[in-house]
Amino acid sequence: MIRGLFRDPTLAVLKKGVEGSDLRMRAIADNLANASTPGYQRKQVTFEAALAEAVKGTLSGARARIEAVRPRTRIDPAAQPRLDGNSVDFDKEMVAAAEATSRNLAILDLLARHYSRLESAILERVR
Repeated sequence: MIRGLFRDPTLAVLKKGVEGSDLRMRAIADNLANASTPGYQRKQVTFEAALAEAVKGTLSGARARIEAVRPRTRIDPAAQPRLDGNSVDFDKEMVAAAEATSRNLAILDLLARHYSRLESAILERVR
């Protein structure tokens, strides 16, 4: 039972979720900090599609596929620049920050539950 908890790809998915979420929060912070910087281009972070693809298929090799996913920061091609060349919309960025915070809290809650199960399995084994 205990070994299964360590091999479960769920932990790898949650780890990638935390990594991607952290990078996204940093990108949003950069965007907000540069909302009035002429020429600044809005950054965005992508990783969910690659993570979803890595989870598909058999459990065999799933952990390696998941761990190979790398959250990426790129310039948002859909963001429309203003006259000063800056493509950050402060209001949209605040919404993105709220959504990212909500997702991050959900990921951290799932991670806490996973570790709680792990703790229960270890304590049960010790008895």
